[in-house]
Amino acid sequence: MRRQIQNPGRSVLSPKLHQLVILTIFLAGAPLALLIALNRADFGLSGRMLVLGLGAVFALGTAALLVYPIIHFVGKLESAARHWRSGDLHFQITPSRYWSREFHQLAEAQNEMARRLDHLYRREREIAVTLQKMLVSPLPASWRSFRFKDFYQAGSPVSDVGGDFYALFSLPDGRLGLLFGDIGGKGLDAAVKIAALRYALEAYAREGRSGEALMARANEIICASDFQIVTLVYLVLNADTGEVELVNAGHEPPLYWKDEACVWMPLRHEDPALGVICSGAFESSRLILQPNDLLLLYTDGVASVGPRKGEWSTDDLLDLLSHQTSPTPADLVAKVSALRPPGTDDAALVALQYVGRGS
Repeated sequence: MRRQIQNPGRSVLSPKLHQLVILTIFLAGAPLALLIALNRADFGLSGRMLVLGLGAVFALGTAALLVYPIIHFVGKLESAARHWRSGDLHFQITPSRYWSREFHQLAEAQNEMARRLDHLYRREREIAVTLQKMLVSPLPASWRSFRFKDFYQAGSPVSDVGGDFYALFSLPDGRLGLLFGDIGGKGLDAAVKIAALRYALEAYAREGRSGEALMARANEIICASDFQIVTLVYLVLNADTGEVELVNAGHEPPLYWKDEACVWMPLRHEDPALGVICSGAFESSRLILQPNDLLLLYTDGVASVGPRKGEWSTDDLLDLLSHQTSPTPADLVAKVSALRPPGTDDAALVALQYVGRGS
């Protein structure tokens, strides 16, 4: 039911304040009337100035009383607007006893609008989180000669859902495809775009396309749509030989653990992010994993939390991981994810290990 505003012609002052204003006007008028009378009488200049000063003081007091409720109300609105713009939709305007009924009704209308927006935002976020969780479903613990461990953490409850995603799928030739990336944007819009891009690329990969062709197709999709910048890594895994075909379009460099040398190294070869150069070509690199070698993929939600004022660089991650001997996918994910408190951005990790043919 819509609220009816009563007495639309009513003053902006509350009843008690209205009475006080009338009294002040009367007190201000009395000295002025006396001054007029004194002007006609033979009264000293100092006496006239005193009466005039008293009249000015009362006049200014009357003006202040008239303007105060309006200024106070506008100040409350400005304070509420700052809270709402920052995402604090729980903030409510506290009415003042100096306000008229109209100001009270307007404040309540603003509070109700904030409550409704908060409800709609939370509902949209729940839908986005549900959709994104479907798109980043847990990876299998193993697939033939590979072992996997993944980690996904949504942003904090007060933040929008981000665009991290990953997907594992089989290819017609018996190999395995792995998409891992980050779409610019937040909220339900980002989740919908993840779904569209993921399934389009997965279908394209199942046609037997190479990594270069798949990334070129992804770039065409991004450039022809309203997507923001997308970073993406595409891996093709061969369980028989340990070969990994890798194409990186602007994403964080995967980290490679070479077990024989007991050393971590970043795979820094990369092409521009998708949507940056619409006519660009992409190149793939190949890597032969030996038994117990690992690869670690991560999004910027992981790389942005670290020791230097909250910022991790790739070198920081390498230093962190270098203290582990004989790491496993579960060990890597547990170590890195434990150092990342719930923040304002999503974070995703995928660790994979080649254990050798027939293992």
